[in-house]
Amino acid sequence: MFSTDAEQEQWAKDTFYHTELGDSRRTKRLVKL
Repeated sequence: MFSTDAEQEQWAKDTFYHTELGDSRRTKRLVKL
């Protein structure tokens, strides 16, 4: 599906960056996973 780690990271940011989890640290952790 993804050819590079950078593409995976960009997909995660595009998908989850604006997710409201009540704490910005949780959102950053979700993107990092």
